[in-house]
Amino acid sequence: MISKTKIKGDEAEALYQAFMISKGYIVCKNVSDQGCFDFTITDLDGNTTLIDVKSPARRKNSKQGFRNKRSLTPIQKKLKVKIRTVFLETTTANGETYNRGDIYEME
Repeated sequence: MISKTKIKGDEAEALYQAFMISKGYIVCKNVSDQGCFDFTITDLDGNTTLIDVKSPARRKNSKQGFRNKRSLTPIQKKLKVKIRTVFLETTTANGETYNRGDIYEME
């Protein structure tokens, strides 16, 4: 049986991939579930970015509502991977409302 966490992760990745393709990016998926990034995205000028997609981690009794302070691993830092959080449901957090498919960019 596939875990709920795996299903949420796959759903977040699919939403992110569709969004970036709609914006004109070339999107290549990492074929390994164990890799340090999920996608490479390349714009039409040839600029490539490594992306690790996350779905929000919910926190009970938190003013923030979700945990977005995901830390990069040492290898992700070396490769300059960018983390993107994709919301799977409408969520109010950090004083803002995020809708399904909204993307929170950590820098």
